[in-house]
Amino acid sequence: MSLFQVPPPEKFTFKAEDWPRWRKRFERFRIASGLETQADENQVNALIYAMGEEAEDILTSLHLSPAEASEFCTVKNKLDAHFITRRNVIFERAKFNQRQQELDAFPSLSSKG
Repeated sequence: MSLFQVPPPEKFTFKAEDWPRWRKRFERFRIASGLETQADENQVNALIYAMGEEAEDILTSLHLSPAEASEFCTVKNKLDAHFITRRNVIFERAKFNQRQQELDAFPSLSSKG
């Protein structure tokens, strides 16, 4: 039986819009490499290492207990909350409804002859 090693995904860019895609790549790596069968602490360490140096600071800023910091699902969910911004629909609607259209945006309406 031939074994092959699956390389981890490229380092994370630390841009919020890239997080879902990078996380999906890491999940594929986790399954393909057999990492998912290892202890949670190993999975967390692999995740943080694969992300890059800046991940250490982010992990520290999450203020997790030592037990939480060694649970893969907890760390992944906290990183999701960190990178995926929640949308306040009510605020966005209010902001949209307060917009004012500039008259020169539609020249055909402002220069009727």
